[in-house]
Amino acid sequence: MAKKTALIFTCAHADPECDNKRFDWLGRFIYDLKPDYVVDLGDGADMRSLNSYDTRYPKAVVTQSYQKDIEAYNDSQQRLRWQFRHAKKRKPFWIGFEGNHENRVKKAIANDPRIEGDRYGISFDHLQTDHWFDEYHEYENSAPAIADYDGVSYAHYFSSGNYG
Repeated sequence: MAKKTALIFTCAHADPECDNKRFDWLGRFIYDLKPDYVVDLGDGADMRSLNSYDTRYPKAVVTQSYQKDIEAYNDSQQRLRWQFRHAKKRKPFWIGFEGNHENRVKKAIANDPRIEGDRYGISFDHLQTDHWFDEYHEYENSAPAIADYDGVSYAHYFSSGNYG
């Protein structure tokens, strides 16, 4: 069995209030390392605009924007991959996992289905996971998906004990 190189990262929390330059650096590192695959374990999008805890603080809610959250996330994903677009080098296989922050989109829609909509509402499709990842693992039964690659199990987190 040939050895494979994997680059794994998690909890990048792309946020419109933070500079996405860090994704340029990580993208350059991925490009230089030339891994066989890249695993993003989730929470790539912070989705602060859908944070249910902030609803108690109206000042915090006013400064948030769903559209800016989506733009920050998609910009971060573009920055991770930009060098591969123009290179003739083999691209790594990209594997993504839904984290609890991305899951905020689904929770918001479940709380109020009236806000769902691809064009004028909110939608998980806005994260463009089918565009950014070769394989993407969404939550299953209200818990992070677990997937095995080369004998290693990956998930956004693993629960312990009898937590269902």
